[in-house]
Amino acid sequence: MTTWLIHGFNVSDGGRETVGQLAPYLSGNVKGYSYGWTGAFGLACANRRALLGLARQVRPGDSLVLHSNAGLIGWQLAQIMRNDLAAVVCINPALRRDAVWPDGLPVLCLHNSTDWVVQLGRLWGRLFPFDGVQSQGWGAAGRYGFTAPNKRLVNWDTAESYWSYPVKGHSGVFKEPAAEYWAGLVNQWLDWVVQLGRLWGRLFPFDGVRSQGWGAAGRYGFTAPNKRLVNWDTAESYWSYPVKGHSGVFKEPAAEYWAGLVNQWLAFTSSPPKASSSTDRQRNSSRDDR
Repeated sequence: MTTWLIHGFNVSDGGRETVGQLAPYLSGNVKGYSYGWTGAFGLACANRRALLGLARQVRPGDSLVLHSNAGLIGWQLAQIMRNDLAAVVCINPALRRDAVWPDGLPVLCLHNSTDWVVQLGRLWGRLFPFDGVQSQGWGAAGRYGFTAPNKRLVNWDTAESYWSYPVKGHSGVFKEPAAEYWAGLVNQWLDWVVQLGRLWGRLFPFDGVRSQGWGAAGRYGFTAPNKRLVNWDTAESYWSYPVKGHSGVFKEPAAEYWAGLVNQWLAFTSSPPKASSSTDRQRNSSRDDR
């Protein structure tokens, strides 16, 4: 599973100073996707290019972490991939509050009431609704959170005092020391999506999730009888690099170690040692007698 970090518009550093600040603290395979700098009037083409590019690269089981205008791009991608996405995290998204996400797709929205940037974006979207921003596009979800009904949608107000590092504004999440804290929360939420998916699959077995679908094999291993099935508990202490969580295997230096083990197992299963036949055993026996 890959976690894609996608920046907003009017960004010339590929998101290095925004979503890129979360990358060191996120587990697993983390990739940034840059669609280059663009102004408001060039947004139509830029968003279209980004959508097409992501549709070619994002795979089933991947997650999206979206900031600002990327919220709109990610929402459009979700309409294409739907529940093939593992989860979506929107950070101060410039997206309408009533945007409807696919049923069953876990969505986390980080917002706060002091985000005036998305408020301006909302006004722009009303003045120029078809100038690269669809009529259902830019809005103020980054200020108020999402309001459309969705059983798997969570809104977190980042300015609330109960957080260890409350943050305000359009990009406060990315400023240290808050960045490490919020990346940790996002990481935990993404890890628990698997366990929540298991519960969802039990409660709503036919609501977009097959009855034999989501479960907790990633937590407990497989149990159905199969002579060629092997379960490895990656957290056991006998491994050189024990790992925990949903994506710990992909984090260096453990990634190289686990890739090596997987490689060895694939090589073994593709050409297992051949059992000696009775003729071979007789030939070897007669050779020993001589």
